[in-house]
Amino acid sequence: MKGPQIVAFEPAHLIDIDPPVLLNGQMQRFAAAYRPAGPAFTLVEKGRALGCGGLILDGKLGHAWAFLSDALRRRPQLLHRTVRRALPALIEHYELEAVTAEAHVDFAAAQLWLKRLGFEFEEIAPRFAGTTENYVRYKIWLE
Repeated sequence: MKGPQIVAFEPAHLIDIDPPVLLNGQMQRFAAAYRPAGPAFTLVEKGRALGCGGLILDGKLGHAWAFLSDALRRRPQLLHRTVRRALPALIEHYELEAVTAEAHVDFAAAQLWLKRLGFEFEEIAPRFAGTTENYVRYKIWLE
């Protein structure tokens, strides 16, 4: 039996994430904006999406995004190893100078994970992306 596989991201993969990460209208807007903006992948196991992530490219800056299922969050080694292998390859391929990522200000585990991946605290992002929520922005400087 095959283990988890990495496949090209498709917007429909977001529907498989459990618990749901976006409402239907939000998913459509997200998919329309993010899919053409850079490389994106889905980790799939037994025909079900465990998590989706990628980079939005803006010149030499990459903005990391990810949506993770509870099932994948319960497998932190799989998640960490997968990203730890993919991120440097993407950085090199796209010749990026920096990569940013955000985590909700109250989501300590996500912030710790970003630090373990090599990201450093940059700033608090109030009302991030038009929400009423505060996020913490992290960055990897490469040059």
